[in-house]
Amino acid sequence: MATRPRVLVRLAYSAEDVATRLRNFRNGLTGQDARITSSISKLFAISSLLQQLDEAQNDRDQGPSFYRIRDDVGIIIPSLERTLQDSLEMVARSQTRPPEVAWDDMEFRMSQEEGLGFHERLALYHDFLRAQSSILAGIQAPLSLLDMRHTPGLSKHHGFEKVSSLIPALAKASSLTVLAAPSTPRVPAIRAPARPVRTPSSPSEYSDQWDYSVRPPPLAPEVPISPTFTSISSQSLDSSQTSYSSDPYYYPPTVAIHWSSGIFEGRHSETPFRDAYQLPFDGTQLRVRLYWRPMDSRARILIMTKGRYGEDLCYCMPIVNLKVIRNLSSLQLCRARRDGTYDMWARLNFDTYERMVLFYSTFVAMKHQDRREIPHENLLDHLELRCDGGEYEIFGGAIKHGELRHALRLFKDRSSGVVRLEASALRGPMRDVPLWTAFVTRYVGDPDWALYEGGGLVSLAAVRPRPYVFLSGYEPPHRGRDEYLLDFAMSDDARQFVESWTGLCRQPSPYR
Repeated sequence: MATRPRVLVRLAYSAEDVATRLRNFRNGLTGQDARITSSISKLFAISSLLQQLDEAQNDRDQGPSFYRIRDDVGIIIPSLERTLQDSLEMVARSQTRPPEVAWDDMEFRMSQEEGLGFHERLALYHDFLRAQSSILAGIQAPLSLLDMRHTPGLSKHHGFEKVSSLIPALAKASSLTVLAAPSTPRVPAIRAPARPVRTPSSPSEYSDQWDYSVRPPPLAPEVPISPTFTSISSQSLDSSQTSYSSDPYYYPPTVAIHWSSGIFEGRHSETPFRDAYQLPFDGTQLRVRLYWRPMDSRARILIMTKGRYGEDLCYCMPIVNLKVIRNLSSLQLCRARRDGTYDMWARLNFDTYERMVLFYSTFVAMKHQDRREIPHENLLDHLELRCDGGEYEIFGGAIKHGELRHALRLFKDRSSGVVRLEASALRGPMRDVPLWTAFVTRYVGDPDWALYEGGGLVSLAAVRPRPYVFLSGYEPPHRGRDEYLLDFAMSDDARQFVESWTGLCRQPSPYR
């Protein structure tokens, strides 16, 4: 069965669409967070593999090799299409039925059909496509599933319907030997001299030691070399997800889900920058991925792009070795020199201010939560979004949450006009590291939004979207669903905050 033109790309987009809808669906469901988050991760992984296979199918050099797996890839398409369609119908039914009932109905029907639930199916699709990708790269011997089409129950009008039949095929694939070296020697890649840097423990092998917070990578990245030409758009930052284990049927406890899994989900508004110079870029040619190892919170950044001749280039670096410096609508990731100067390792351009803030806050929080110490004080990040043409502070004061003391700041960005609140540690090694941030531009113009209730307590009438939190398990004090509370350490600071907010509301719009 040959694949129809561009059908792999269409399926990849469908998988991403399902992942996006499940992300919103997850918010209304209790008790299934870990399972649904894991399914979302698998969907993005499946999308990535499908796009890689499509590129190979249409590549001048790899195209001839694609015929080795074309029929096997074609077998899985009808079943994957059906599973994706069933999940979309489930989300649609949740609009008129309780989400728990809609989810359980789908899981029950899938399990009754062949003993495999939604996530188990996705795990098998992923492993199958990954095996095909490995075959294409010459890593494993060809895996032929053509004879399975004639197995009773597999030749129905849905095509490859019994995904459970993939299990013995995948077990067989894992035991196959590596292909012999090709007769034509491969020209070794020429690498620029670089300081040896340890990369994540083969993230392409899905080690249970490394959880990735974005889409799974292609085959193992090369040792990093500085991508000083790199740029990125907000669209090239994939929504964060977390993978769990090499065992596709293992569902870890909720604590294994990294907090960044909910940051880049699109709840925030998107305010474009004004008068900011943007370098040309192609958002589809560059991706950024953040890696996290649960055992010690070690974190790395992986940047993937295309070279001059279309070759894949990967650059990897522990994030404790990088400092973030803002330049209008871009963030520069820099390495520090002994003389106090910096070398730019990568430059990331953003279309929207909110996306820049979330990336910066996530990066800095993960950097300081890494158990490896930051090697030099020159690599510390201190309110780096404040710069000429950038943010400035309208208000600063101390708030408390139980025994904790936090610094609360109200910022306005000159380039976009966006207003936000940020809380960070008031003292200690995490000082000025973002704890949470909330975009509150929509409330500017309403002086009654911030109300002083006495005793140093200020209530915020509503915060939507909810504050973005950069520490696992933490939640800002709130009353009800959307009303948040600021308990100031000093009553004078509480009054000053309300006065600052009222003064901001008197400024002319839209950029105040």
